[in-house]
Amino acid sequence: QKGTMLEALFSGRWDKEIQRDGFGNVFLDVNPECFQIVVNYLSELKHMPEEISHQLHIDRELQPMLNHVINYFGIEHTSFPIEMQSAIVT
Repeated sequence: QKGTMLEALFSGRWDKEIQRDGFGNVFLDVNPECFQIVVNYLSELKHMPEEISHQLHIDRELQPMLNHVINYFGIEHTSFPIEMQSAIVT
């Protein structure tokens, strides 16, 4: 999403500064399960915005971490609908 830290990170501007693992893959020090939720949502939003659900069902334990990842990458207010910010907990 334009204007977010996530977009800037993968824009090519920071390629020399991005931390990488031993195989050259980008290393992000965030909860991988939460990051996958964000990536899946943004992918769905891009490819089929009219069909996307505006609510996530997440485990209670993941909610604080998911909110942190959303805030960290600066996408909370630009991409996620309000329902997403207060995710349904199971």
